[in-house]
Amino acid sequence: MKKLVIALLIACTPTTLVGEEIIVRIPAGVGYIKITGDNIKVTSVKVVDLDDDDGTTTPPPVTDKFGLTAFCKKEADKVNDAETRSGIGAIYRLLADRIRTGDITNPQAAATAAKTAVDLFLTQTDKKDEWKGFQSALKSRLDTLAKEKKIRTIKDVGQAYAEIAAGMKSDQKALSPELLELIIKIIEIVLQLIGR
Repeated sequence: MKKLVIALLIACTPTTLVGEEIIVRIPAGVGYIKITGDNIKVTSVKVVDLDDDDGTTTPPPVTDKFGLTAFCKKEADKVNDAETRSGIGAIYRLLADRIRTGDITNPQAAATAAKTAVDLFLTQTDKKDEWKGFQSALKSRLDTLAKEKKIRTIKDVGQAYAEIAAGMKSDQKALSPELLELIIKIIEIVLQLIGR
């Protein structure tokens, strides 16, 4: 078993990276992303495998309790844009992790954070139009699950976001350092706006 000196989710890190390396689990993946940064500028991103059998840094495995993994995979497959797909998945994974660690405790705040973060991300990447159908379908599905009282608690929201992240996983392309940097900034800004 390898012990990690710094094994943190991006969601648990400050916005400033000064000569630090941060190791982040890839959404629903088996590898991790190692980020090296200097003053919030991400300088490198590398996927590394870690042997972590004590469960301290690995989020729990994602089950498809609400059917959102399969749903999001099907809907996202309609858009030929692997990098943006991975970015959206990373946003939901980071928010799920923030919920899991207790940083977000209100379901409405989580919903606001997700919508705002994804909208900001898509605007910054000029891909908003391509993902309108996906966003509409996902909103409709989440609204239905809420009306059926299947998603009620913050824990349910965290599970739903983890499932969405798993469904958005793309085998084609890893996130660029610039895109990952953008996502980190967006998540931090949004969480400051909602008061965490």
